[in-house]
Amino acid sequence: MTRDFGFLVSPGFVLLDLSGPLEAFTHASSMSRPAYRLTVASLEGGMVPSASKLEVATVPLQSLTLDTFIIVGSPEPPRGEWVAPLTVAIREMAARSRRTACVCTGAFLLAASGLLDGRAATTHWSFAPQLQERYPALRVDGDRMW
Repeated sequence: MTRDFGFLVSPGFVLLDLSGPLEAFTHASSMSRPAYRLTVASLEGGMVPSASKLEVATVPLQSLTLDTFIIVGSPEPPRGEWVAPLTVAIREMAARSRRTACVCTGAFLLAASGLLDGRAATTHWSFAPQLQERYPALRVDGDRMW
């Protein structure tokens, strides 16, 4: 059975936070049979620039049906007007997906969406105190920090 994985990027995402998991699942899928169908998405679709200015083609998030939904991180915790509509879309997609995960500072978007309330979470060690301060309804797990 092929599983649908979607990677959500937003402007300024960390290319490694996308390419690392994307390559890992691509390799795993090629080892026997196509186990994963991988898609890169953004809120509205189209070309999205990474922090290194490399642009990645995406499809609109709402066009997907996913088994696993992964939010890609950015160099800094996200801030700005664009965060609120993105967190609404994250909540909606998470409700339709079997599992939701994030990479690094993607935890800030999950926390902003309310999906981490009452849960343990972690992020890059340099941003962990900020994650805990901004979102006191979650517990930043120091044992899981690098």
